[in-house]
Order: sequence, then C-alpha cells, then structure tokens
Amino acid sequence: MYKSKYDENDFKINLFNAIYNEDIKKVKELVNNKMAVSNEFAAIPLNEHDDTPLHMASILGKENIVKMLLKVRANPNCMDDIGYTPLRIACSLGNKNIVNITPIMDKE
Repeated sequence: MYKSKYDENDFKINLFNAIYNEDIKKVKELVNNKMAVSNEFAAIPLNEHDDTPLHMASILGKENIVKMLLKVRANPNCMDDIGYTPLRIACSLGNKNIVNITPIMDKE
C-alpha cells in the first residue's frame, strides 16, 4: 500500500504555506501525493473553520492556485463551518480575480 510521505498535520501546514506563497509546484506536489492516497484531498479542512484548500486560495486571492485546484476537481460547492462556499467568500472579500474565473462555482 502506498503511504504518504506527509502525515495529515504536515500535509495541512505544507499545503497552506504553499497556497499562501502561491507556490504552484509545491501545491501540485502535495495534491498529487495526497491524491495517490485519497481522492478526498480537496475536502480536507486546513483550519478550525473547515476551510478547504479552495476556500483558502479564494480567501487569499490566489488565482493560479484556484485554477489548478479546480482542474484537479476540487469541489467548488463545499462549505465552511458557517456555510460559505469559496465563491461566496471571494465575493464578500472583493476578490474579483477569483470571482471572474469561477462563474459556475456556486449553486446557491
């Protein structure tokens, strides 16, 4: 059985840092590594508010990361602990670059 070289906590920390720093190469590496273990990588909350990688990239306005996550089938309709989708968060924060690339993300 394939074992991830990252434990769950390391994965979350490393993925958050890669998203924050807009390190596409590192995000791809982490996502590909996690997908080899589980197809549910994108639903893994990165913090206590149930923000997924797509939520975090939307919050931070990281357009290239959002595009990459959507290409690997991150669920754009998943909700955080208060029911916000990544698109709703991007709208509320005024991250127009994210809103413009994700017109079909939200089905509210």
